[in-house]
Amino acid sequence: SEMCIRDRTDGERMRMEALLTDKVAELTRKARSLTRYNRGKLALCDDVLPGFRTLEEVGLVDDAEVELVDAGGPAPDEAVEMVIGDLVKLNPWLKESDLRRGLDWRADGSLYEWNLAACTIAELPDSFRFLSVGKGWLDLGYNCLKTLPESFGQIQVVGGLSLKSNLLTSLPESFRKINVGQVLLDGNELSEADEAMAW
Repeated sequence: SEMCIRDRTDGERMRMEALLTDKVAELTRKARSLTRYNRGKLALCDDVLPGFRTLEEVGLVDDAEVELVDAGGPAPDEAVEMVIGDLVKLNPWLKESDLRRGLDWRADGSLYEWNLAACTIAELPDSFRFLSVGKGWLDLGYNCLKTLPESFGQIQVVGGLSLKSNLLTSLPESFRKINVGQVLLDGNELSEADEAMAW
């Protein structure tokens, strides 16, 4: 199938090949790589499309037109610095060096992966919403998280997000539109309704 993607920041239209079985996150990554800012999310009628769904599941058919809307916020390296600073403020026992150890940067300045598993993180800052991670994982598994920020669903992860084996009992409403390729939630105390948000 062929999709038409309009960049809302400058009105430019791009045509790209895609399979209806492709994930929205993968098409988003391809579209962002062709833009000046390498940021943004795909939206249809102003509704941001969830990255873990296939194009067919969100109702995109051959020759559909979607928009790449500006996600705003800081550049990837600035976002990471902001998140690290905020994490240490909220969780004073954390060491910056431990948080940085799991970072995997690419030559183009994009963040491929961030492993924050088993870091004893108890609270996430609102600045997490600015994170944009590539095909690797944003791994927050085996921490002490009881809740997530209301804005958490604004993160972008082409690969996977792991929140397994935390202490979560609910998910924020924004999780319904989260833009990630795959989500792991096992090992929490979530209701079936909350777990269903990830699918």
